[in-house]
Amino acid sequence: MNPSNPPPPDPAWKACTCRANHWLQQGSHQQAEAEYRQALALAETLLQTARVQLDNAHAIHVYAISCHNLATVYTRLECDFLAEGALLAAHGAAVGTLDDIGLPHAFRWEALCALRANMFQLIDFYRGRGRKADRDAIVERSTASAVQFLSTLQPP
Repeated sequence: MNPSNPPPPDPAWKACTCRANHWLQQGSHQQAEAEYRQALALAETLLQTARVQLDNAHAIHVYAISCHNLATVYTRLECDFLAEGALLAAHGAAVGTLDDIGLPHAFRWEALCALRANMFQLIDFYRGRGRKADRDAIVERSTASAVQFLSTLQPP
């Protein structure tokens, strides 16, 4: 695995995501949700397999993108509880991977990158709903994980 050269996305996941994007653009939110859920199921399998086989550090991004896509459609359906759950699932996967000292640094580094992207979405989500305490708690937890991981890196 070359961390600087990610593998192409899984074709089945990409097809589901493309169909879902089409439905979302057409305003067919229920169809988009169904396709995004299928893409998320594929992404979960990809991430689990990657963590066992240690062969695809970028799988965390596929999972996070799938969660973020679901959050988008749930927001459009005005289902904030489900949107938040999807964003928190991406956050949990990123933090869990970042905190797993048994994984190679490449996996944990990619998790840090995914966490960064997820944090922007969570911060916007909580800010838009006036939920400062929730925003602050998630930022504190994410920062602690990031600092812990970064402290393990050795200078070149």
